[in-house]
Amino acid sequence: MAFSQMVREEALVACGRHCCLCHRFVGTKIECHHIEPESGGGDDSLANCMPLCFDCHAEVQHYNHRHPKGTSFRASELRSHRDRWFRRVSDTTLAIFDNERRAVDRDLFERLKEEIPESLARQLLKEQCWGQPISSATLDRVYSIDRFLERLDSEFLDPTCEGYRAEFFHAYRAFWKNDDFAQISPLDHNPDFYPIPKEWMQSGNPEIRQQFFDCMNKLNHLSTKAFEVYERMIRDLRRLLIIR
Repeated sequence: MAFSQMVREEALVACGRHCCLCHRFVGTKIECHHIEPESGGGDDSLANCMPLCFDCHAEVQHYNHRHPKGTSFRASELRSHRDRWFRRVSDTTLAIFDNERRAVDRDLFERLKEEIPESLARQLLKEQCWGQPISSATLDRVYSIDRFLERLDSEFLDPTCEGYRAEFFHAYRAFWKNDDFAQISPLDHNPDFYPIPKEWMQSGNPEIRQQFFDCMNKLNHLSTKAFEVYERMIRDLRRLLIIR
């Protein structure tokens, strides 16, 4: 069985076509997930429907109970995420015209710019060449930005504003939470610097040498993409919040 067209439309309107888990606005790239799986007796009602982006839907369904690793999403957790986002959209549809809520989001926008100033974002995401060793201080900045974006008090009240923040968070994590970034490790003789393994580039095997350049190019591409999303977020939030 599948959700009826009426249930799907009601759920998509309730979420504003944002993913109920990561909060990104994804337009047509959205699917309706059964919170309680059909195989476990879940029905096709609105109460059991949770709109998710492709990435989050794959993540929710990926957990293998036969080979458990990590922590799976429980139905009650998913329902809480869904209900909280539905309320956000319902309560703040006109938030952009609400002076009190706009003031809260303006304050958060200023905090975001303090935590991730344009100069830092440009240096870290656009000007940094990830083929060069990075300092432990740079690595700490990578982690501190992620910690800020992950906090609940970094979320905007207005769903449209929150969609921009969520899109940057997604692009930022795509950059640093991937297998290529995980290859960066401290130098044996200087633990304050973290390069892509130099032995890859120094190897006599051209395929191994190519690993170095592939890793560097992918990180440079993903970081540049994250910076582009950052610039769009700042520009559009300034416009939405009427900040001159």
